[in-house]
Amino acid sequence: MVPPYRVTLVEPERLSLAAHMVAGLLRRNLVDARCAARAARVRGAVVVDAGGMKLCLEFGASEVRVRGGEADHPRARIAAPLDALLGVALGRGVVGAFLRGRVKARGNPLVLWRLLGLMKAGEEAREEVREEVREGVREVREVREGRGEREERGERRGR
Repeated sequence: MVPPYRVTLVEPERLSLAAHMVAGLLRRNLVDARCAARAARVRGAVVVDAGGMKLCLEFGASEVRVRGGEADHPRARIAAPLDALLGVALGRGVVGAFLRGRVKARGNPLVLWRLLGLMKAGEEAREEVREEVREGVREVREVREGRGEREERGERRGR
């Protein structure tokens, strides 16, 4: 039996929409034992650049940490516009996007292959993924609006 695999957001209030989208998708998929076993075999960091929004996925034995920014020595890198990554999650052909140059990948091919399996939503889950993306957009807007209100009142972090 595969132990539960957690998805942890590091400083969620500072994460981009892409990071929240990827985290939601991973949470949804990692309840499946096969996906959890696949994630446990990834180990190390993967950097994703989704339309200029960089995030780092740090895979461990029982947890993936999602944080903003880069990693010192990632095992793989993926760069693509946000809509292309969403297309991968929704089952549109990643090979075609890769061949057209919309998705760029570097690093360990085995890590990239396993990550692709973690990112795909099944047929029945596609509408749920769309709703999770919409929910992520709402959450990011709420956080940013809250931050804007604090700045208007003159409140700053650490003061």
